[in-house]
Amino acid sequence: MTIIIDVTPGEEVWLSDQAKKQGVQPAENIKQLIDAQLPGGAELEASPPDRESTDPTAALFAQWAIEDAGRTEAEAAADDKLWNEFEQRINETRRASGMRLL
Repeated sequence: MTIIIDVTPGEEVWLSDQAKKQGVQPAENIKQLIDAQLPGGAELEASPPDRESTDPTAALFAQWAIEDAGRTEAEAAADDKLWNEFEQRINETRRASGMRLL
């Protein structure tokens, strides 16, 4: 998968400096940083989990996290607005029925 991210000039300098110190390209340095943060790190690529042993709920949440990571700020704001409108309308109905609000 290829991901494009915007970094500040300061972040770019830091990433380049770190890559030079390690003798790798900045992209490889970023990949190492990602691997260090992922549960299982680089082993995820080396040994994909057995589909039968994977919790489907955990897999769904992982898929959503990947999808969310690719959203722009505008998309996230639009989704938040949609959710807030939905919640407001649901609460109007719940309030009229004497139910607990969400």
